[in-house]
Amino acid sequence: MNTDRFVWQNTPWTLITLGTGLVEGIVIGFLSTRILNTVQVSDMTWIVVISLIQLVSVMLATYLLRQFKAIGMFALLIIVAIYLFFTPSLGVQVLAGTLTKTITAISPFSWIESCITQLTGGTNLGWPSYLYLSGAAVVGVVINLLVYRRNKGRKDGAANEAEIAK
Repeated sequence: MNTDRFVWQNTPWTLITLGTGLVEGIVIGFLSTRILNTVQVSDMTWIVVISLIQLVSVMLATYLLRQFKAIGMFALLIIVAIYLFFTPSLGVQVLAGTLTKTITAISPFSWIESCITQLTGGTNLGWPSYLYLSGAAVVGVVINLLVYRRNKGRKDGAANEAEIAK
């Protein structure tokens, strides 16, 4: 498998996904500053955080769907369902020291919720949060460049190239 060709084939979809995630993040960040009237935090900080969160979400979801198809969709649904079923905002009491509390604590959605709560409460996020989001965005771009798709009905690439040459 030629890695350069492999990455080159994934570049257009990765760039489209990257652009879509950035545009969505900027639009959602801008609109939410106006709708939520986030006076506790600067508009630029809010837009940057929301854009990074959106970019990471889109890149990781796209990777799971492109690489693993139905299994990736199932994984996304499980992650969202676990967060929704065990979120304290629904009035669910999660006891400390239980497996459910551990799952809720390591949930990426819980971390995102705490970041947004900190910002709306007037507390700035520390640089590790920005570093984490930026690193996750870079990882999302890289893994999208490395999506491997098998051709159905073809056993190996050499036989496929020989058939095309005929």
